[in-house]
Order: sequence, then C-alpha cells, then structure tokens
Amino acid sequence: MGRPMVAGSSILCSALEALGIEVVFGLPGSQSIELYDALRRSPLRTILTVDERAATFMAQGYYRASGKIAVVMAVSGPGFASALAGLAEARHDSAGLVLITVTDNRYPDKKFRLQILDQPTIAGPVAKAVITIASADDLAQKIADACQLAASGEPGPVVVELDKAILTATAGYSPTGKINSAQTPLPLDDEVDKIAAIIEDAKRPVLYVGQGAVGASDQVVRLAESLGCPVITTCSGRGVIPENHRLSFYFDYAPGVGGETINRLIEQADLVLALGCKFTHNGTGGFRLKIAEDKLVHIDASAEVLKANYPARLTIQADIPAMLERLSADNSRFSASDWSES
Repeated sequence: MGRPMVAGSSILCSALEALGIEVVFGLPGSQSIELYDALRRSPLRTILTVDERAATFMAQGYYRASGKIAVVMAVSGPGFASALAGLAEARHDSAGLVLITVTDNRYPDKKFRLQILDQPTIAGPVAKAVITIASADDLAQKIADACQLAASGEPGPVVVELDKAILTATAGYSPTGKINSAQTPLPLDDEVDKIAAIIEDAKRPVLYVGQGAVGASDQVVRLAESLGCPVITTCSGRGVIPENHRLSFYFDYAPGVGGETINRLIEQADLVLALGCKFTHNGTGGFRLKIAEDKLVHIDASAEVLKANYPARLTIQADIPAMLERLSADNSRFSASDWSES
C-alpha cells in the first residue's frame, strides 16, 4: 500500500511538526496563502509579525532562550530582503533558525518576474546554506535537512527556497525523525581524559563560557562548584550560570569600558577552559581580553572558531553538553582549586 497523497502545504507543516518544530514566525503574502491555510489547521504555533526582519530576530531570540530551532516564513524578493538583517545577526550569534521563502516560478522564460532575486548569491555570506526544493516529493526530506543543518555543529540560519506550485501539488508523505543534535562531534575518550588531566593539574582554573554551553547550564555550575573556580560568560553566554551565583564574574563587554579586572583575574589563573565560545569582538571587549596561549584550552562544536583569534595549548572540536556530561560524571576526581585561599 502506497503512501497517502497529500498537498505540499500540508506536507510542509507535518514535516515541521515531526521534526519537533513548535513555533513559526512571519507573515503571509500572495505566494504563501495556501501555506498559511495549512498552518492554521496544524498544531504549530504561528506568530504574525509586522515584517520579516522582526520575524527573524524573534526566531533568533526564541532559539537563544529555548535552544530550539524556529522557522520563519517569508515570500521571496522583498520578504527575503527584509529578513537579511536577522539572518546576519543569527549567523554571527550562532543562532539556529530556518527561513522558508516561497517564490513564484511561473514564466521561467520571462525577465522581470514578480519579486525574483538571486537569493542563493545574496544569502551566501549570512546563511549556512541555501536549499532549493524543486518537487513536492522532496519536500519533507529537504525540510528535515535544513532543520538538521541549522542545529548541527555551530548553529546558524539556513534558507529554503520553494516554488508556490509545490504547495498545491500532491505527493506521498512519510514523517522523518526529529532533529538529531548528536550529529555534532561527540567527545572521544582520549579527549575527555586529556581535559580531565589538565583540570586536575590546574591550581587556579577559570571557566570562560559561551552560547555553545547554553544546553549544559547545570553541568557548568556543577563543574564550577566542584572546582570552586570563577566563571566568566560571553555576551551570548550570559545566563548559563546565574549572574547572582557567587562564582559568576561580570564582564562589561563594551570596548574600552571594562575588562581590566577580568584580565587581572586571568593573569592569576593557570588554566582558562573556554567552552562553546568564538572569541568574537563583542565577546572579548573589542579583543581586549588577554589570555596566554599556554593557559587556554578551547572546546567548541565548530572547527572554524578554534584557534581563529586566540591560540590555545589544546583545542577540541566536540559538543559542549556532551563533553561536560562526561567530565561531570565523576566530579570527585577534581579537588577544590586554590582560589578559595585567595
């Protein structure tokens, strides 16, 4: 017995639901009426915005608050162009979202068609990828690919293009699995052992924590408390450890404003364990943060950020929550640092 034939608009909504997507931001246009009709009938929560720029910023905020991918719906051309600022912000801030643009590909032999832009070229610098869907038969799998890519490795925005004709075309539908974060590299046994040995040898460690550790807040706090060591967060990592926690150290990231106190703290440290951070301009107070190479151990899900701005004695590409879970499995191996004597 074959798969039931379903309209593309319903396939798209069902595929998002099966992937674990809960919220869609955006607003309808003439190309996407059928899609919004299907959204109205689906369990997905649809949040209408005043424009696509607002939708992408809201989706980014949703990801940073929840760790879950959100979807933005937009028409091609002006809708896509309006979303660009939010895409750029999401790319720089490692925020996962999927922008689905609906275009009108009638009259392919004509020039000056309705709201047609070279979206793949324009989106190239600010998106992890642009995925074009040419058939309703490919819809569910390519939507799954887009959501998986947005969440994997260093999270970021992915753009999907599809023709409005796909929304009314019918195809067989089989649900795909949920987004699998395990595609991010998992720590190897020898990597865990190396990190554990370095932490054990450290007398005055410091944790420098970014957004990549958002999903491991409890493990960060447990590790910090077992070591009794200071925790500094990047701008995007604020909230990983409660800011009223006794081990949380505030850093004013405005260039030229603060940072000297943090630099004096790091001067006294013999290990800076950087977890899920890119050492960006904003995350280092305009690169005023000073960390000696022999003190720095940098772990991140993205190979691109390792050694990019701050050389380190050891870099490891690995999922931060998984690494911290392995390290915190036996916190008894770590003794309190010498900071408690200061």
